[in-house]
Amino acid sequence: MTAIDPRDLVRRYVAVWHEPDAELRRKAVHDLWAEDGTHVLQPPEEMRQAAAGLGFPSLILQARGHEELEARVTRTYHEFIASGEYTFRPRDNADRLGDVVKFNWEMIPANGGEVAGVGLEVLVLDKDGRITTDYQFIEGRQGKAADSRSFSDSRASGCGEQPPTGVSHQREAGQIPGRPNDLSVFNNGGGGLRRRPRSSAGSSCYDAMPAEP
Repeated sequence: MTAIDPRDLVRRYVAVWHEPDAELRRKAVHDLWAEDGTHVLQPPEEMRQAAAGLGFPSLILQARGHEELEARVTRTYHEFIASGEYTFRPRDNADRLGDVVKFNWEMIPANGGEVAGVGLEVLVLDKDGRITTDYQFIEGRQGKAADSRSFSDSRASGCGEQPPTGVSHQREAGQIPGRPNDLSVFNNGGGGLRRRPRSSAGSSCYDAMPAEP
């Protein structure tokens, strides 16, 4: 396997979510993930509880392949970074065991303040050092800002707009905390859940996934 410095990999991973240039962001996605690489998210407790309340024992959100991964990264960038509200930073605990690298990240207000969210990333690498599977666990959220923005709300793409091209319906499953009745899901045959749009005067609003480093 290609020699990989876990700290350098983490630096590159976090940097891609902050990249403002679309072409550079696309290149970084292709460099980081294998062609059929997958990002798999364990949603925060609110989403899991809502799914369980509808009779689904598990809820898995995922993006597969460069197109969906790029859409995922781009959406997160515009929602949290370009807006000037938050930034992501890795904790200094990157570690590697064989073809697996793990580390924690934090979401913090861009103008300073308490940590708004914490996640654990577990990256499985191929022989070339690119990510084949990216497991993300949302480990904690603190503060009022985290409660209101841990899930991208309809502002992520705007009411009346469709989800970004290439984003799997599994990745669009979600709910805004405190509004469990808005979560309308069904088994999509792939083991995940798909969210139906809420309609108002002919428009649709989609709730996106939680924040990402």
